[in-house]
Amino acid sequence: MLELFKPVKPMLCRYWYVKKLFNRTDRVGCEIKFDGIRAMIHKKDDDVKIFSRSLKDITNDFSYLIPDIQKAVQNDVILDCELISDKFGNLIPAITHKDVEIDARFAVFDIIYLDGKDITGYQLYKRKKFLEDILTPNGKIFIVDQVVCKNIDEIRKFFIQTIKNGQEGIIVKRLDSEYYANSTYRSYCWIKCKPRRD
Repeated sequence: MLELFKPVKPMLCRYWYVKKLFNRTDRVGCEIKFDGIRAMIHKKDDDVKIFSRSLKDITNDFSYLIPDIQKAVQNDVILDCELISDKFGNLIPAITHKDVEIDARFAVFDIIYLDGKDITGYQLYKRKKFLEDILTPNGKIFIVDQVVCKNIDEIRKFFIQTIKNGQEGIIVKRLDSEYYANSTYRSYCWIKCKPRRD
């Protein structure tokens, strides 16, 4: 059972054969894989905490983003996201330099807790709908677009365009997938796709 302000290990994806997802579904959701810091936003009323994938409290490093979170979301939530920066390709060394202004923002792709309820057992497409209903994007926090694909050719087209746009890769997700929190299990429901490095 999830609790606000208790750090949560995020769901992990894996490398696998994307075409095997279609053995159990006829549609998948494709999202850009951003290269940043995996983070969880916990919010209750005006209180906000930000935790890293390793469960470290990184709120102080990104405290200047809290007003933007408060404006974007009025509900009590736990949001799964990626902290990204257009100025710094890698945020981790950047945050160690306190004199450097970091233009970080949140790319939010899932919601796992909403107004007192653990919603990890809900299917992904329902969680996405909740997210769209409760989050108003602004310059510092936005919802990651999801493109629904019906076959491998559509996924390949999205992947190629994403790489051309300078992104790291894509994540292909079953739309009916539940969210596996606090687990070291790498789900076959979320597949990571990146260019091969020969």
